[in-house]
Amino acid sequence: MTFFVRGFRTWCIGIIAVLVLSKCGSPASQYVGSATCSSCHASEYAAWESSDHMRAMQLPTSETVLGDFDEAEFDHFGDQYAFTKRDSTFVVVYNGDSLGVSYTFGHFPLQQYLLPVHGSRMQALTVAWDVIGKKWYSLYPDEPTPEGDALNWKSAHLNWNYMCSDCHSTGLKRGYDLATDSYETSWEELTVGCEACHGPGRDHSDWAETQNGADPFVTAVKEDVVPGVGRPTTRALEVEVNMCARCHSRRVGLAESFDHEAEYLDQYAPSLLEDSLYFGDGQIREEVYVYASFLQSKMAQKGVTCSDCHDAHSGQLKRIGNALCVDCHASEVFDTSIHTGHIPDTEAAQCVTCHMPARTYMGVDPRRDHRFGIPDPVLSKDLGSPDVCASCHPNRSASWANQTISVLRSSNPAVNIEHQNTVARAAKALSLGEQNALELAQAALTDSSASRLSKGSLLSRLGRSVDPEAVRLVMIGLQSDSEFEIVGALRALREWVGMLPGPDLSAFLQHGTRWVRMEAVATALTFGTTDWSATSSSGALKEYVDSQHAVSERPEAHVNLGRMNESLNQFELADREFTWAVQIDSNSADLWMEMALFRGRAAQTFQNTDPAAYINWRRKAEESFRKAAFLPSPIRSDVLYLFGLFLAEDPTRMPDAAIVLKEAVRLDPVHARKAYNAGLAFQQMKEASEAEILLKSAAVLGMSEARDALVILYMQTGRWLDANSLNEELLVEFPNRTELMERAAYISSQL
Repeated sequence: MTFFVRGFRTWCIGIIAVLVLSKCGSPASQYVGSATCSSCHASEYAAWESSDHMRAMQLPTSETVLGDFDEAEFDHFGDQYAFTKRDSTFVVVYNGDSLGVSYTFGHFPLQQYLLPVHGSRMQALTVAWDVIGKKWYSLYPDEPTPEGDALNWKSAHLNWNYMCSDCHSTGLKRGYDLATDSYETSWEELTVGCEACHGPGRDHSDWAETQNGADPFVTAVKEDVVPGVGRPTTRALEVEVNMCARCHSRRVGLAESFDHEAEYLDQYAPSLLEDSLYFGDGQIREEVYVYASFLQSKMAQKGVTCSDCHDAHSGQLKRIGNALCVDCHASEVFDTSIHTGHIPDTEAAQCVTCHMPARTYMGVDPRRDHRFGIPDPVLSKDLGSPDVCASCHPNRSASWANQTISVLRSSNPAVNIEHQNTVARAAKALSLGEQNALELAQAALTDSSASRLSKGSLLSRLGRSVDPEAVRLVMIGLQSDSEFEIVGALRALREWVGMLPGPDLSAFLQHGTRWVRMEAVATALTFGTTDWSATSSSGALKEYVDSQHAVSERPEAHVNLGRMNESLNQFELADREFTWAVQIDSNSADLWMEMALFRGRAAQTFQNTDPAAYINWRRKAEESFRKAAFLPSPIRSDVLYLFGLFLAEDPTRMPDAAIVLKEAVRLDPVHARKAYNAGLAFQQMKEASEAEILLKSAAVLGMSEARDALVILYMQTGRWLDANSLNEELLVEFPNRTELMERAAYISSQL
């Protein structure tokens, strides 16, 4: 399969883009295009024309392309990039292959360029243009990204059609075809137009011309206001926030294309506050796009929405600096040196400096944390989270910063601080296994000041505990009226498979929100006790399959379907899905290992009933393991370890297992369990010297079982003095273990 597309394909894609763009406002479309809106909404249209939304994606012209295409060159760990112009086409030469730029992607503070590859894909080049610094740079400056690497610009992770397209265009249809592994992506308007937020405008446009009936864009929301706040309650606010969340959130799609009339949580599965994405106190770690940060805030709970701070059409802040904040927060209380502890009108005295610290993504793009957190230097230190005070005072301790903040608060009695951080403290206690962790978790889950998202994230973490109290808290979480808490509880349940009986999830399989139903299906499949032929559950299962097919270009969708079919004992169908997964991303050791482990489990189901099927599945599993083991990967040692254990299940393959396990140890010499199992393999082969080396390594790493195995090895080889000495050590540590005492007596009889 070739990844290189030359001039002819580039020209074709350019023509196709123009043809698709010309669909806007056609009789068959419900979209009319942003230009149509300008005739009645001139000021809004003018604001939009200056926005990042309007420049999200553009055809490459001398006005829209900001990068240096005047024979500029860039080297990234040996990968050669050149940027040139041929007639009116902007061209990127990558390691000698020329590709015409199809579209610009963004415009400030960086600009990327979309290049065409196989299957009508467009890929986002990871060598980008620094608009402020006026230079080319790599988004991954500290590591090589050769072809085949997950961070190479041709990988699935940089594919525009799936990863970016629906938030950089309007009325998009991805049009992926699994059979041909290709796209026929189309859109109603290039870039993010008016109808990306407001929805198709045909009916509204017709109404504007005739004035007949009611304006279809106006929906009356009659609700009481929030007591003491004077703002509408949930429905009116959620509509706006969720409209923005569609793109400004870290999420997975549950449908192939966006429906403006459907609820956000019926179309997307947003991320919880996972450790890989957020720090322990909820601060942003990876690129998470605002939504989940904002939901954590007191502002969101009080009814503040995106448009309170940002102009909805230009995207710009409505006011500059602290002037924006004092629209709601009294300036005589908060915009003072008594509150900020800094000289007024300096950067340090800006509200956002302390309450919205920035984190830089994509090398040059600082983005502010919309959690609006209150600085807590000691908690930040305990959690390993960024301490906003230390960013300006790096030589000062957390205790100094904490004391300084306490003094400021005591001198400003008008400020009422709700400052518990109960969820963060409970999460910290859980991660460290502290004795009072579950007590703190219960307090956090009943804390009315904590967000529903934070509570749901905490519930999901409770799955790491095996304490009955954790189970009780999760069961209470299932009774919540918050989708976030229910989803968190459902995810926790999945960690207890084999420890709990299969729960009755029928109510959640019929829940009113699709996200909850999909999580309930995943949990039910994990336990394997649900009757999927029942009407109450079959609909949810079909919906789950549809949600995976909606993102069928992603290998993880096929892994999910593979696991589903395995749970239903449909092994051939499961194997087909795992095969699709590795075909989509054949360079992923993780996916090949997933397939291998599945095939190994399939073999075990036939071990006592169908010898031919058992042998066949074992053969296929070994093929998958070998593929995974030979791929360069940070998990190669884990792959080899699992491969070795798989081989060791067959006594005739013990020599092969020992070699594979030894290599796993070489790659990961500080993993006690790997050294232990490798030592046992050599011990069974009666290769005593090799077994002793490996078992001693495991013992040094703190594994008591390895010392037990060494005693037995010494006994097997007649080294009774060594066996006696080591067994006596174990008896000192474990005086009540009867097998050690029995072993001591036998060893003494041999001395």
